[in-house]
Amino acid sequence: MPKTFPHSTLTYRITGWILFPAALLFTLFVALKYRKLRYLRQRLGIYSRQENRSCSIWCHCASVGEINTALPLLKQLQAQNRTLLVSTNTVTGYQTLQSAGLDNTAIVFLPLDYRIFYSRLLSVFSPGVCLIFETELWPNLFLTAHNKNISIAIVNGRIGDKTLNAPHFLHTNYRRALGCVSRVIASSEENAQRFIELGADPDKVAVLDNLKFALPAIEITDLAKPLTFPYLLCASTHADEELQIIHQWMQNKPDALGLVIAIRHPQRSKEVCKQIESVGLDYILHSKHSAFQRLDQVYVIDTLGELAPFMAHADLVFMGGSLIPLGGHNMLEPARMHKCIITGPHYQNFTAIVDELVDAKGIIVVKDAADLMQKVNELANNKPLRKQFGENAQQYVQSKQQILKRYTQIILQFIHDHS
Repeated sequence: MPKTFPHSTLTYRITGWILFPAALLFTLFVALKYRKLRYLRQRLGIYSRQENRSCSIWCHCASVGEINTALPLLKQLQAQNRTLLVSTNTVTGYQTLQSAGLDNTAIVFLPLDYRIFYSRLLSVFSPGVCLIFETELWPNLFLTAHNKNISIAIVNGRIGDKTLNAPHFLHTNYRRALGCVSRVIASSEENAQRFIELGADPDKVAVLDNLKFALPAIEITDLAKPLTFPYLLCASTHADEELQIIHQWMQNKPDALGLVIAIRHPQRSKEVCKQIESVGLDYILHSKHSAFQRLDQVYVIDTLGELAPFMAHADLVFMGGSLIPLGGHNMLEPARMHKCIITGPHYQNFTAIVDELVDAKGIIVVKDAADLMQKVNELANNKPLRKQFGENAQQYVQSKQQILKRYTQIILQFIHDHS
């Protein structure tokens, strides 16, 4: 029986309540922005009578990325006639869950990290076990669930540098939270060691490959070609990355290749367009649905959920979040589509995958934006090499096909042991 920690530290609780007015104002802002009263009340742990139902398994996925990773496993649990409660932090995550076709599932927003709000959630839905996907370490969530005899497993767990280097008082609370966890399934050996360093019991930590390998492949032939010319796709880019790329593109762009930028956060589209104009380039926004598209224009994808066709037909794919110290983004989707993939030097969120892809000659790691453009120019004129990199990447992903089966077996055993 794990040691019971009835509370987070006094420092954490005081800090939380001092910050509560700011958290409440931000929650209200998001609710008004998206016209979602549900977001406001559920973030405060308030649920309607219609939402009152018993769910055997509580699954938490922070946002869209975690949801997409978790969906194959959630559907496996559904196939076992399990009733699910799935929580998320964001409106886009909620919308993704609504469109996922999950039966026997209650979908809610996760309350803010205060025990009174979690107690309301748990009293309404009464789950027996809790599955936390990837990176979420909310101390009051873990402590409240544990003290209500709800067993917790962290699934596809990873710990980022920000969490590892958090202030001491947060480390103390992470240690208390992890003391409440019955099982940690880490996505790599490095992440397993990070969980142990933060306070997880080594005997409760296991390592599997990344659950992202379980995502289904997309058939390229099912996706219409979105542009009439060959192009480099820069996917999931962030602030400063676009500017670096645009400057290098202006100085050294390939003659027969266009540039497509898919912004990670589309609300930044005005900022990116101003940057493009500042170097004397023209652009076109995907949201404008213009039929006039030229090779010398920068094509900016400023919407969500429409990246797949552009990735499927790209000649080269650069994964953003990696020219800046952000940690990179998931490169398995372009790998499934046998794309020639390039990443920057900051890929610490996917270290194990990138290192294995490098060994398989399925990805190219560049030092900076200048190096990126040099590699793009080399590959633009070498179709056989691009094809070989793409095939190697796809073969690497196919070698991990059993991962969903392994996760399902472990999770079902966990549920059996703790229900």
